[in-house]
Amino acid sequence: MLLGKHASGEFEGRWTGFIEEVKPRETPARAALRAVARGNLRWNLRWAAAAGLTRDAVMEALESNTHERARLRFRGWHDGLVIEHEFTLDLDGADGASLIPEDDDDDESDESDAPARMRSRWFDEGEIPYDEMPEDDRHWYPRALALARECGGGNAAAGTKPGWRELIVGEFRFGGDDARLVSKTLERIATDA
Repeated sequence: MLLGKHASGEFEGRWTGFIEEVKPRETPARAALRAVARGNLRWNLRWAAAAGLTRDAVMEALESNTHERARLRFRGWHDGLVIEHEFTLDLDGADGASLIPEDDDDDESDESDAPARMRSRWFDEGEIPYDEMPEDDRHWYPRALALARECGGGNAAAGTKPGWRELIVGEFRFGGDDARLVSKTLERIATDA
């Protein structure tokens, strides 16, 4: 699993998946791919150039191998409701795409609103640093990863009807002065593709 350690902001010093707000007319899957680029990584797409593929064609191919595994609602955090879409990316099915670290000497943007880069690292599933992650992650990550394992690279879980897929859905409520997790619900459901 690829995680990023935040250099600044709300999650400074903590590991998370890659977080990105969905832009107008953008799919959540495309935003997820954009988020990975913030993680001090870049797509190794030399294979695409050799095949004569455009950047848009490559992004479409990567997006087709990006699968939503969880849809989570957060209340009491950021003074309202936040909805997150959680994805896995099947690089084995992405025809040679890979992620490689950016040069640490690369200049970062001077723009004040530009997000800080994250230090990225691959973890084996048994090594995921839940103690260094946001409190909710220890609850939904294992379920989403189990779903991804069962589904393999495909979007539909084994045993479901064609055109259907399974998804982890849940809600986390935070409260108190320190915004601690006070309740959670999680379930695995079949949903229209």
